[in-house]
Amino acid sequence: LFGVLSAVIFQAGEQRFQSQAEVLVVPNSRGGVVQTFGDSNRYVQGQMSAMGSTTFQERVAQHIVAAGGTETAATVDAAVTLSNQPNTDIVTIDVFTPSPERSEAIADAFSKEYIDLLTEESNVDQRSLLNEIQERKERLSEEIEVVNDLVAANVRPFVERAIDGGASIDPSFIDPTNTTRAALLIATSSRTSRTR
Repeated sequence: LFGVLSAVIFQAGEQRFQSQAEVLVVPNSRGGVVQTFGDSNRYVQGQMSAMGSTTFQERVAQHIVAAGGTETAATVDAAVTLSNQPNTDIVTIDVFTPSPERSEAIADAFSKEYIDLLTEESNVDQRSLLNEIQERKERLSEEIEVVNDLVAANVRPFVERAIDGGASIDPSFIDPTNTTRAALLIATSSRTSRTR
């Protein structure tokens, strides 16, 4: 009787449900160029370290609480085990709790929160890049306007004579430096627009 009772108590106390999620961990693309790291495994290990931080686990807990659960950073930390097979970019999130629904909720929230965090970072990067490009376009527009004013001022005396004589004027012949500079600025502005 004692053996049967202890076996039942042991099984009841040790019953754990596992839920698993996998995330692909690769560097974000910044400005259309994927950042490269000499050792991708080191990048993955760095991301796993970030996922294991109290700050990240607090975000996961808040995600679950918002959905009606009752988790804290400490309970998430106690339930989650992170692993990575060497030389791969896949992180496995194993969650063990006494409840299958709770295990599933934590695994789901953990992977979603990681993806949301990367999306937020990517959006910040994109906004920053777009702001830089917009500032560059504005500077180029100002420079083009200044150069065009210089060309116009240099060509103006010749225009009046040309109108009287019925001839045409080639600004690049009269002011080659500024017309070449204007053409380069316009080409740079066009490339900047395509980049945007």
